[in-house]
Amino acid sequence: MKSFRMIYLSLATVILCTSQSVVFAQDTLPVLTKKDYDQWQSLSQQKISPDGQWISYRITRVEGNDTLFIASTDPSRDSLYAFAFGSHLSFSENGQWAALRIGFSEQELEKKREKKQEVRYSMMLIHLADGKRQSFKDIRSFAFSRTSRFIAMSAILRKKAS
Repeated sequence: MKSFRMIYLSLATVILCTSQSVVFAQDTLPVLTKKDYDQWQSLSQQKISPDGQWISYRITRVEGNDTLFIASTDPSRDSLYAFAFGSHLSFSENGQWAALRIGFSEQELEKKREKKQEVRYSMMLIHLADGKRQSFKDIRSFAFSRTSRFIAMSAILRKKAS
């Protein structure tokens, strides 16, 4: 009976000491501020080109510009393309082209909403081997042909001035 009491007392002491140390450790943890939270980022929209030569990913920030990146998987090629407010990336089947939507900052979108303006996105077409780019305004959607020779775009018609 005495040994059971000794084990019980020892266990209670260990639990008490452990719980106290956890409580004291919590007091020393830094407090998360809005400034800290504003620096948070998340990774999304990861894709690999059909030929495996290119990857893309988007870094979304709590505060700041979201950016879409396209990078070569070939370590001998130093190719990294960055597009502020880029999203909805599509690679061509042959891996030679990429197309993506170019959006707006949160502030720009808020201004457009306040003015009740239609949000019109652009599309960027990139030749991945040399980085040449061509931008198209007022594009709703886009898709590459299976042969990668063509890209179809759905455009938003502009209203005629009266």
